[in-house]
Parts: sequence; structure tokens; C-alpha cells
Amino acid sequence: MWREKKKILKIGVLFLILIATVFISRSTWSIYQKNNIVREKRNDATQEFLELSGRHSELTSYIDGLQSERGLEEEVRKKFQVSKPGEYTVVLLDPVTDDKVKSDEESLWEKIKSWFQ
Repeated sequence: MWREKKKILKIGVLFLILIATVFISRSTWSIYQKNNIVREKRNDATQEFLELSGRHSELTSYIDGLQSERGLEEEVRKKFQVSKPGEYTVVLLDPVTDDKVKSDEESLWEKIKSWFQ
């Protein structure tokens, strides 16, 4: 009888150890998954920080350029195509190519499509 009680007690202890192991394993797995998510977010944040740092330096140099008289004049000329009195503004146009002339003519496919319309 004592052996049977000891056997039942051993089985009960093993069952409790198994349940504790399952709970600990689930908790560990959950923490592992959260760690992976945090690591990905940290990498994304680091990448975004590097991009924004580069953009910050670009904007800082742009603003520094606008602080000078020459930089401000250059920006106004670029944006609004203005000139000082006595200067002339020259606008260069692309030359007309044969592609534009050919596009006016109907292609064979367009002629065939027009028969069915």
C-alpha cells in the first residue's frame, strides 16, 4: 500500500513538473517573439534615423546657402526665371524630332482597329 501511494505521489510530482515546464516554455517563447519584434523595430528606427540625419544635413546646407545674397539670388532665379534689369532670360527648347511627326500618322494597328469601330 505504501508503494502504491509512493508511485501515485511520483506520478503527481512528474505531472506538476510537466505542467510547470509547459508554462515556462510558453513564457520563454513569448518573450523570444517579443524580442524579435523589438529588434526589428529598433533596426527600422535606426535606418529612419540615418535617413533623417542625411536629410537634416541636406536641409542645413540648403538653408546656409540661402543665408548669403548669392544663394538667395540663385534660388529666386531658378524658381521664378527672373533676371536683373539689363539681363535677358534665354529659354532653350528641345528640338522637334521625327517621333512627333510619326505619331501624327496612323499606324497599321490603328487603321485595323478603326475598321471595327
